[in-house]
Amino acid sequence: MYCVSGDCRCDYCQCCTGTCDKNYQCDGLGCEPGFWTSYCTIVCSENCRSKICDQLTGHCSACKDEYYGDLCTLRCSTNCLGPCSQSDGSCSSCKDGYWGDKCYQKCLTNCKSCISTDKCNTCDDGYWGNTCTQCNENCADLCDQISGLCQKECKKGFWGGYCNHTCSESCTGECLKAMGHCKQCKSQTVYGPLCNQECSTNCLFNECEQTSGECTKGCTKYFFGSKCEHSCSLNCLPAIKNETVCSHVDGTCIYGCREGFTGDLCDERRRQHGNFF
Repeated sequence: MYCVSGDCRCDYCQCCTGTCDKNYQCDGLGCEPGFWTSYCTIVCSENCRSKICDQLTGHCSACKDEYYGDLCTLRCSTNCLGPCSQSDGSCSSCKDGYWGDKCYQKCLTNCKSCISTDKCNTCDDGYWGNTCTQCNENCADLCDQISGLCQKECKKGFWGGYCNHTCSESCTGECLKAMGHCKQCKSQTVYGPLCNQECSTNCLFNECEQTSGECTKGCTKYFFGSKCEHSCSLNCLPAIKNETVCSHVDGTCIYGCREGFTGDLCDERRRQHGNFF
């Protein structure tokens, strides 16, 4: 195809934005976008962004994503996250599991992102630390990726920040994560944070409240008090049936006092004619 500009003829004149000289070289404003060389006869690399390149060298002003180099003929690493540097192909960031300038090196197993083979920045769920150590299996959920501490509760039967302590055998199986205190005792005959203290033998059926140790069913015969720690007065009249002789709350004699004594607890001597019995 030919065209005439002034008194000269240009091959491929449609590639020129201006005129051409007698040597058929484009001058003036240069080549149409997408062409280069002095004759504007060579198409820019198809990987040049917008197909624009330098008229003299053919170098792309910018590459399409996934390519780099002067002519954008080199492929970025498939492990790059986003475009790579046009000059050397280095990645701005890497996909999960890779590191290095061009993201060719693999991180440790269970490591999402790292700065070297043995130093992880972010681990997969369930792992923690620079080397992505597995969380303690007794964590009920995930653990903190920096410290390894279990984020929520422990599995049944364990306690502690890492859930690496076993609950007391006297617990029903569950204990508080922070201190290992039992949520409930297996037996009603023990009490205390670890359910390792025996209820008073003076408690009826040996049963007591888990926190305080106070008797829950009352006292055996001849005892009273919250823990049945006090003895009924010896001056209380005996029970009619096989029952206690005083109130398990305050020790008041239920059936009255022996002769010569008075008062709720039968601890006062009775006067008669000005004399004590």
